[in-house]
Amino acid sequence: MTDCRLLFDDLDTIGHSPKNIYVNSESKRIENVHKRLAEIDIEIGKTIDILKQKGIYNSTYTNAKCRIGWNC
Repeated sequence: MTDCRLLFDDLDTIGHSPKNIYVNSESKRIENVHKRLAEIDIEIGKTIDILKQKGIYNSTYTNAKCRIGWNC
């Protein structure tokens, strides 16, 4: 079995729109979130393609990043 973990922690930051990526409207914040989700989708697709090329896709498992106290 191969363990494959992907972390996209910037999506949470974009969603909360801190000062370093401040936007002045809700629609712009949502646009930024959708843009990052599309980028993440592409990266996941690339990862899947690599796992398939290496012949390990069917023997790979993933595990979501869990926080302390979560039942994961």
